[in-house]
Amino acid sequence: MAVKMRLSTLLQKVTNWQEIVEVKGSTTIECLEDLESKFPDIVQWTRDKQGEILPQLQFFVNGVRIYDSELNNSLNDGDEVFVVIAILGG
Repeated sequence: MAVKMRLSTLLQKVTNWQEIVEVKGSTTIECLEDLESKFPDIVQWTRDKQGEILPQLQFFVNGVRIYDSELNNSLNDGDEVFVVIAILGG
């Protein structure tokens, strides 16, 4: 199933500045794994040393925020997953 993954600017650095990447997967986590296989350098921004998804990574499916417990929910063909890194500062 084809899903569009839209990436925040920080993540675009490792996708040759592609804002939207078409990935395959039936869940958000599968789409993230496909993205990581296409762009292995992105893992430094998505996973910790144990391979867990970083807590500052946020996902939106068709504009609606989803949480860790929803990463395995089914997606539909043509859905858009937006991935952003929440950075706090002051």
